[in-house]
Amino acid sequence: MSLSEKKLRCPRVKNLYTTIYYYYYIILASVILHVAYGVEWNCAASTNTGTFTRSSDCTISGTGNTNDQGGGVDVTGTLEITGSSTDMQNLVTISAASNKRHFYVNGASDKLVLRYVKLVGGDVSSYSSSPDRYGGSILIYTNGGELQMYFCIVSGNKGDWGGGIFAFAVGTSSIKVKVKIEGSILENNDCSDQGGAMYIEE
Repeated sequence: MSLSEKKLRCPRVKNLYTTIYYYYYIILASVILHVAYGVEWNCAASTNTGTFTRSSDCTISGTGNTNDQGGGVDVTGTLEITGSSTDMQNLVTISAASNKRHFYVNGASDKLVLRYVKLVGGDVSSYSSSPDRYGGSILIYTNGGELQMYFCIVSGNKGDWGGGIFAFAVGTSSIKVKVKIEGSILENNDCSDQGGAMYIEE
């Protein structure tokens, strides 16, 4: 599954509308980077809430979520991470810890917002229990939560269900999962059951 966005790569401007559209995205990207600039996300699994930028590649460290073996940064409240490069060919890369996913969301009011980052190396495929084996890169589990992803790449992750992303909420109608993905690429993620790129169920 691939969601590609070409608006930032206009080689030539043909008319006024295109000019305005093109510069709108350039300005928007600059504003986003400016808001997060100066607060560096340190890639420790304990850094799970707040607004951050990330200026270089890193690997997530620490135990993270302890609710299951799949681990991952346990998002509490809102966590926003913006990479310093808007070039889709040179995004800041965040690697998961060994045999872990990147992020874990399990609360109706919890939100993960990612911009201009590449998530690689998540692997929960060796686990046999649930939800340990769900969501090679990102897991949104039964209590709900929200994922917003803009101009990101999710690549080379592994899970039993949802090689890249797994989002699943059960119970009362008030528990919801929300997933919004724009201008992003989900590629080369593997699953042994369902949802190589992404599995979503409510």
